[in-house]
Amino acid sequence: MQLTPAPMSTDIKVITTVMLVVFVAVFIASLYYTLLFLVTAIVGVTTVICYLYTPVAYDVSHGNLTIVFHVGRKKCGKILEYSQWHGRIPMTLRVWGNGGLFAGSGLFWNKTFGFFRAYVTSSKTRYLVVVESDIGKVVVSPKHPGEFLHAAGSGAD
Repeated sequence: MQLTPAPMSTDIKVITTVMLVVFVAVFIASLYYTLLFLVTAIVGVTTVICYLYTPVAYDVSHGNLTIVFHVGRKKCGKILEYSQWHGRIPMTLRVWGNGGLFAGSGLFWNKTFGFFRAYVTSSKTRYLVVVESDIGKVVVSPKHPGEFLHAAGSGAD
């Protein structure tokens, strides 16, 4: 069963908008200052990569979780445990990944979960689901968390 991600939360929209404005500004500036072309290229490539690896679906089939991106998939393996996020989001550090350009994805750490992977399009806690899988803890943000929990529990196809 494929489930759609939650709509982008305001903070992710703001980060994405700011980054796109910076890209356009640096691109325009690079027309006058050739040395800025390298910065434009780096920002442009980073933006494209972040877009391509934005979650577009969460596939819960046969008790396994797979994150579907614009290009490719990330198999998280067998779903061992799952629950909806409760309470506030604790101070979290991004170890490696994307901190808000189109999504929040990558490897993160906080005191509550230790190291975990996140593939979220919203930081609103009502959308967040924590999954313990073969690769460790994974946080996702399905549009309908109840459907995700039901699919995870039934091993839906």
